[in-house]
Amino acid sequence: MRKSHAFIICLYLFLSIGVSAFYDREKWLSKTFNLSAAYAKLGSYQEAWESFKKAIRIKPAFAEAHYNLGLTYLQLGDKCCALEEYKILKQLDRNKADELFNQIYKK
Repeated sequence: MRKSHAFIICLYLFLSIGVSAFYDREKWLSKTFNLSAAYAKLGSYQEAWESFKKAIRIKPAFAEAHYNLGLTYLQLGDKCCALEEYKILKQLDRNKADELFNQIYKK
């Protein structure tokens, strides 16, 4: 009986204080992005793709993650998805968008 009370109290505190007190979004974002970049450097593009997508779910306006996701799509041979990331980047960071565009149409 005491364990269930302790659980209810912990749950109540967690919900009343808020998730942000237990979950540092920016740290999680940074770790997720760094993991993505490491996967990409190792040539593990499928894992990099999954991890960049997670970073974007955490912070949808994260231009650097969209840029690197676009590069990852190129490594996976998916030019159409890379172009979709370019379109998103145009709204977030024009310079990064131009860099990605140049990579997509690299001569």
